[in-house]
Amino acid sequence: SDHGETGCLRCIKDFGNVDWSRAVFATTLSPCIMCTRSIIHLHSLGLSRVVIAESHSFPGRKDLLRSLKNPPMDIVELTNKEAIEDMARFATRYPWDWAADIGEVPPTSQTQQTDLHVTPPDVWASIESQLRKLEHSVGVVQIHDWKLLGSAPDDRQISGGNPVRSGVMQAMG
Repeated sequence: SDHGETGCLRCIKDFGNVDWSRAVFATTLSPCIMCTRSIIHLHSLGLSRVVIAESHSFPGRKDLLRSLKNPPMDIVELTNKEAIEDMARFATRYPWDWAADIGEVPPTSQTQQTDLHVTPPDVWASIESQLRKLEHSVGVVQIHDWKLLGSAPDDRQISGGNPVRSGVMQAMG
């Protein structure tokens, strides 16, 4: 679930020390809803300029960015024929990855869903124990064998409130 926008933001050591009113956020493709929400948060901190290199292949949620006021969000959309062709090739060659990247992965079928409420208590105890040992607050668990795939601490406080340094964002990224 990590995209260029959230990966970039995660690298900022002290989020609270950035003068967002002087920043320009640049992204290759129109931001998906997750990345749009991150940019909306940056707007609340003063960001008012976004450059999108390619928005033909995927329009994203620019409507949400355009609706921002005080100050209004200035969006520059570039049109690059080579980038459009590259995105089309990627979407054709890797349709599942493309769908996941733009947030259009179809839901799992009913037969693949697992009711987490019937999970044996010892499974949760084991996962919680693993997280405590790692000093992590969030884990990503593979349902069919209950294996802990990834985990992370919540680093928002030590990064000046950087929302993409939350445990969930880091564990899934």
